[in-house]
Amino acid sequence: MNIKKIIFAVLSMMVLVPINSFAEEKVGSSFFKLKSDENAYISKAYSGISYYYPTVSRDSSEAIKLKFKVHGSHDGLVYGQTVSIITTDSFKSGWGSYNLLGAFTDPNCYYWKEYGKNTEWEIIRASDSSVGGPVRYGDRILLRNLKYKNQYLTRNAFTPGSTHFLTTRKRSKDFYAAWQILRP
Repeated sequence: MNIKKIIFAVLSMMVLVPINSFAEEKVGSSFFKLKSDENAYISKAYSGISYYYPTVSRDSSEAIKLKFKVHGSHDGLVYGQTVSIITTDSFKSGWGSYNLLGAFTDPNCYYWKEYGKNTEWEIIRASDSSVGGPVRYGDRILLRNLKYKNQYLTRNAFTPGSTHFLTTRKRSKDFYAAWQILRP
């Protein structure tokens, strides 16, 4: 058998998939999970006395599905857009509408009803903060709370053996709060 026939036979059996076909999928209003640069995932909420506080876990099996509620234009999710972050976590009866992640005066973020800028976040590209362009799975993002200007979603300090929660902090040269958007 000559080499041309062998090459033709091999090529005819191959299925070509564009290298970036999965990275090109836009997030929009689909479900996703968030993983920090420190390999910590937004996880099930802890039921406090008055609120549900999302926890952070290094165990990927504990990650919960989230969804963006896009404010303003609905031509797809783009950088610079305002969103609310909706949890799929389940809460006890009567708490079903308390599903938006918010930043309040409490040091830890918790889920609440729509509450103006407290439950609104701007999606920012982690690499260069430029506005515009679709948000895609695999992207690294920052989430800036609109109530507390210049405060970004992050986790509190990791202490071995303790529960970790989400909070907001000002961005500085020593602090970076990037999250990667993952498929559920």
